[in-house]
Amino acid sequence: MHKTHGNCTYFLTLVYDRSRYTWTFLLSEKSQASTVLIQFLAYVKTQFGRVVKVLRSDHGTEFVNTTISMHLAALGVLHQKSCVYTPQQNSIVERKHRYLLHVARTLRLHAVLPIHFWGDALLNATYLINRTPTRVLQGNIPFELLFNQLPLYSHLRIFGSLYFASILPKPPDKFGARAFKGVFLGYAFDHKG
Repeated sequence: MHKTHGNCTYFLTLVYDRSRYTWTFLLSEKSQASTVLIQFLAYVKTQFGRVVKVLRSDHGTEFVNTTISMHLAALGVLHQKSCVYTPQQNSIVERKHRYLLHVARTLRLHAVLPIHFWGDALLNATYLINRTPTRVLQGNIPFELLFNQLPLYSHLRIFGSLYFASILPKPPDKFGARAFKGVFLGYAFDHKG
């Protein structure tokens, strides 16, 4: 597997069954999945005022370990694990995973970016899919079902397109560069811009 420019090799996909809203996390090691999952459970409780009732996963060691088992038990979360070699038992996430990879691959190839940008393409694909109507939800939008409001589209940009970022402070030379060229790689979740 190719590493991202951020040194990640894996990703974790979490899907909310009711709305099909998806969260994707890039991981440098599979063992990070436990920490990310624990943080995600806290995020759901804080941001949505809800407690996850059921976690469905495969039998990977990143999900079946003492840390996760104890944390889920303390929260009263039921952990349903699919049988070995039966991904169809976790079909919602498996299909979403395949869809994300198709879209991410298309975004990266269309932008003509090197393979180590696969993580950015994947995060961007997740962002876009969460804001796209889907037949599975009878034309509803995952974002709308989760947040009870329509998503905004005016800020969307083409993945891999040229952009200019301002240089602050401005150079003293009137004819000096005031921005530098960059490539649009996605949307930040921790700040606006």
